[in-house]
Amino acid sequence: RRPPRSTLFPYTTLFRSCGFGSSALAARDLRIKLVRIGYYAMFPDDAEYARSLIATLSEEDLLILISFSGDTTYVLDNIKVAKKSGVPILALTNYLHSPLAESAACVLPTTADEQRLRLGAMDSTIAQFLVIDLLSSLMAVESPRQTEQRILQIFETTR
Repeated sequence: RRPPRSTLFPYTTLFRSCGFGSSALAARDLRIKLVRIGYYAMFPDDAEYARSLIATLSEEDLLILISFSGDTTYVLDNIKVAKKSGVPILALTNYLHSPLAESAACVLPTTADEQRLRLGAMDSTIAQFLVIDLLSSLMAVESPRQTEQRILQIFETTR
């Protein structure tokens, strides 16, 4: 079966979320939530693998890049690869004037009060999870029947 089309992202057939460091936790969570509600979603957890996967995307896919600073080296590399293929980028970042935000078709801002240089990433991670929960919830309520069927299918099959 084909996944549902989102009215938020009507032309998207595949979602790829990427994040590195603490942002990888949020990217992985987004992938899990999207798969649970019936979308094709991937999360490459290796920088080289991510670049290779991004090189295979098209303008019908959506690359979701997550970075607190918006200027993580791996994220900047992913932007270059995506731009060569015409892949639209959705950014989740705390800095609206970062290279990530400026290269994205759409930005979902976070508001975490953390220093750019920090030992832990508690505030930014929580802010990223909040935005991801909101985004996935909006996508789930777009097609409630599909979402319910998919979650019941997973529950019935895995219990």
